[in-house]
Amino acid sequence: MGYADNVNAWPKNGTTTAGGVELPLPDPLNQKFDPVSGRVTEGVVSLSGKQMLNERRDLAAKFRVSGKLKEAADTVNADQKYLAGNIGIEKQFARGFMIEASIAKSDLNRVNQRKNTDVNSDVSVTKYSAGTAVQLPYQMRLAYQFDYAKHDHRNRSGADLSDAKIKTSRLSLGGPVHQNIYLRGSLSHARTSSDQKTAIRSVAENGKQRVNKNANSASLLALVVLPHQQRIIGSATYRHAKYARQYVDVGKRRRDKTQIYALGYSIDGAQFMPELAKIRFGLDITHSRTGSNQASAKIHSKTYMLSASRSFDL
Repeated sequence: MGYADNVNAWPKNGTTTAGGVELPLPDPLNQKFDPVSGRVTEGVVSLSGKQMLNERRDLAAKFRVSGKLKEAADTVNADQKYLAGNIGIEKQFARGFMIEASIAKSDLNRVNQRKNTDVNSDVSVTKYSAGTAVQLPYQMRLAYQFDYAKHDHRNRSGADLSDAKIKTSRLSLGGPVHQNIYLRGSLSHARTSSDQKTAIRSVAENGKQRVNKNANSASLLALVVLPHQQRIIGSATYRHAKYARQYVDVGKRRRDKTQIYALGYSIDGAQFMPELAKIRFGLDITHSRTGSNQASAKIHSKTYMLSASRSFDL
């Protein structure tokens, strides 16, 4: 449970850019023309497993299923039901070399219309992944992963215009840099193209204008293990997206630059009383800032969440 200061993702100046001119952007759903802040509640349940397939224990099948329910107290913009499943196979080789492949399916169910106003589309995602990793000296791990995903938007007017195919390549390097500190850095490139299936040229072009883009990102994650079963996890991500066919003015393509900073602290409940052993209590803070030459994409938000989680070995 927590607090978000911009649940309706309201742009910084409440405007949108069209033909090089910034125009007012109404919010008839919430009857407000500024960010809506309020309480956010989430519930998450997941089950994961790994089954060895041979006697050498170097070939394994893995699976994971999860569900999430999210609700905002003062707006339906963030409300969602999320179900996801993943199944894959992993093969270990000598000298710490590993390859894996998986397929994942997820469904995001959101509020589509409210007060005769469109809110969000539902999204179904099918993703295929393949990756490899190798252990390096000093307990470092180098990994590469390629994802191919298809996003199917529906149940909202014009939802099909957002249908997309996304190809993502990600390279990461991580390992311990101190007895109690772990660092991981990663670079990724994603190419998004419209998956609009229509023979109508103007509709197909609208889909390409909305979706087609290239995005490069870099991120750094740090995990610090403290005494008394405490942990701190911090991360910073920078993403630069270039739209291929969406223009904010003549000859000026849309460009987005996003910065995301997250800091999380957790502690085992046994530090408070024995009855709370194995329950982890956490505080997470996330700050997201997007700058863009498209005014409606200039979105700043902060979220503060308190959580309690419990894991079971079956």
